[in-house]
Amino acid sequence: MNKPYHNRLSRLLSSIFKPRTPAPGIESLYERRFWALLNNGSEIITLLDSNYRPVFRSPASQRLTGWSLEERQTYGLINLTHPEDVGHLRHVFQNALDHPGEQFKVSFRTLHRDGNYIWLEGSIVNYLADDAIQAIVANLHDVTESKERSRKLLESHEQLRMLASHLQDIREEERTSMAREIHDELGQLLTGLKMDVSWLNRRTDLNEEASRTKIKGILTLLDQTVNTVRRLAAELRPSILDDLGLPEALGWYSTQFAQRSGIQTDIQILGVRNYIPKEVATGLYRIYQEALTNVARHAKATRIRACLDMEPEEITLAVSDDGKGFDVDRIGAKKTLGLLGMQERVLMMGGHFNLTSHPDQGTTIEVSVPLTSTEPETL
Repeated sequence: MNKPYHNRLSRLLSSIFKPRTPAPGIESLYERRFWALLNNGSEIITLLDSNYRPVFRSPASQRLTGWSLEERQTYGLINLTHPEDVGHLRHVFQNALDHPGEQFKVSFRTLHRDGNYIWLEGSIVNYLADDAIQAIVANLHDVTESKERSRKLLESHEQLRMLASHLQDIREEERTSMAREIHDELGQLLTGLKMDVSWLNRRTDLNEEASRTKIKGILTLLDQTVNTVRRLAAELRPSILDDLGLPEALGWYSTQFAQRSGIQTDIQILGVRNYIPKEVATGLYRIYQEALTNVARHAKATRIRACLDMEPEEITLAVSDDGKGFDVDRIGAKKTLGLLGMQERVLMMGGHFNLTSHPDQGTTIEVSVPLTSTEPETL
């Protein structure tokens, strides 16, 4: 241990504990108390010169990093820092050199003597100009376990998001298959049944009024069933989305929604986009469906305005209503499943989700998704 710096650090820090007018021998008592704290502490306290080489290190430094003071003096601080963190560390130290006496936060990885990197966090202060210290003081602690837990947590979240995205894809495939089967097979069966009943109605001599009324009722019921089948197939997966694209699908759904809900729904289409990836088109369509459903359920609105803006590198969908609105800050952590579902879809597409609402001032949802591909929308 470097004796001059040892003495300077001792005088500096032990002065914190000693009384204003110490009794004989009390100084050595407080020095012993200080060194007892330092020797048994878990903080890495390091004094560095202007070249960032250590001249003093607390006992915890060697316990936590494996390097002795002499070894650290040989290698220096920067040479043992993870390559990805060198730039950050140099920037922090330069700030400290430019602003003596100010504290700067730092977080970086340093090489342990066993060959693994550990995370250190803390602060540094430049006291090079202080005659009592003449060093840069670094106070650090090992946060490797905390960083590892955070990394695993983020990794777990990412895996859950990938799983949710995969399940969404499976769900859309099932919707598409089911819609096709309902529209083609069940629709054809109902159409054939209606043709048979119509044939019977034309060729059967029905003198009884009750029989004629019954057949007419069957034909009416068949018409209603066919319409219901078509509506269900469209709600599962509208063929217009695959055949004509997202703008036309949103326009069609706006008309259908307005007819069912009685809420005036207008959508504006801006820009021209030859290709919208299938997953983006599907995601934005489902978000639009959910947004309008939320308005019908909760907003008590009379009008909805929407806009789809297609730029070369980004597509934006905005939906606004004139409903009762709500306090976004108040619902914060207890967002509805609908809002959470929309936000999650946007994150899966690598986009941004923004919600604006105020009591009695309506609600606006804005979604922006990056576009990079130039492939055709449907194959």
